Amino acid sequence: MGHRHRLAQAGGLRQPRVEVGARRVHMLQRKSTKVGDQLGKTTGWIHRASLKARRVGMSSGVSYSRIDDAGLHLSIDGEPQVLDVDNVVICAGQEPLRELQDALLAAGCSVASHRQRRRGGGARRQARHPPGHDPGGPPLKPPDKRPDFTTHSKEIPVSQPPKNTHPAVARSLDLWHAMIAKGDLAGLKTIVHPEAVFRSPMAFTPYPSAQAVILVLSTVVNVFENFTYHRQLAGDDGLDVVLEFSANIGGKKLKGIDFIRFDEQGKIVEFEVMVRPMSGLQALGMGKRLGDKLPTLKGQA
Repeated sequence: MGHRHRLAQAGGLRQPRVEVGARRVHMLQRKSTKVGDQLGKTTGWIHRASLKARRVGMSSGVSYSRIDDAGLHLSIDGEPQVLDVDNVVICAGQEPLRELQDALLAAGCSVASHRQRRRGGGARRQARHPPGHDPGGPPLKPPDKRPDFTTHSKEIPVSQPPKNTHPAVARSLDLWHAMIAKGDLAGLKTIVHPEAVFRSPMAFTPYPSAQAVILVLSTVVNVFENFTYHRQLAGDDGLDVVLEFSANIGGKKLKGIDFIRFDEQGKIVEFEVMVRPMSGLQALGMGKRLGDKLPTLKGQA
């Protein structure tokens, strides 16, 4: 029964009106306890009553076999069944998956996730303790010093291109690094293909033409502060190059990657940039810096 503020019915009570969906829903769990058993008594009763009123099936002690055209094959308390369903939603996490945990702990990292701060399944509780640790014992002490994987304590030299780089690409890379060191991209036009494409971290649609590539890169090089390349890698054919960088902008620290594709003459045919975090990307603000120039160039595609 429900309660109404207006006494249109005797006692202010009326029959509840429950909307039932057009689909039949089944809630299944492998645990033998009833669904929602870990919820509070009042909360669990309310949720189960609400689901039951909407004709949601709730089953425990389920073992899953397979999914095929006939539906979901399973066993409930050892009795095989087939549910004729057209959609299956999998809620993973009932069993722990900790292949990386030992390696991270050995490296001095603290293994945790935001989900561990919530009450929940056994997989999350077990993840707090490495193998061999007594969950009932004292909590683990955090390592004295956590390694910092977000910055580079020692600069990784990029003066020499990767060994498998195409010779023409290596020459273009040497010129690129020399221009970056001087903060002057006047010679960029000599290594950009006329039909080159620039892919921005803020737009899905690429900007075509050498003009777009030169415009964006010449603008960015004057905006970044403390710009430094740390690592460079080359693809199997020696024409794809990946450059990892870090920089400051507007008081924000950012890291990024330049994906550069060259042709066999050493000309840049595609330049794609990835940047993180979002605050650094927003501080970059290429839309404000380039005004209506980029949309015009994009329209030339």
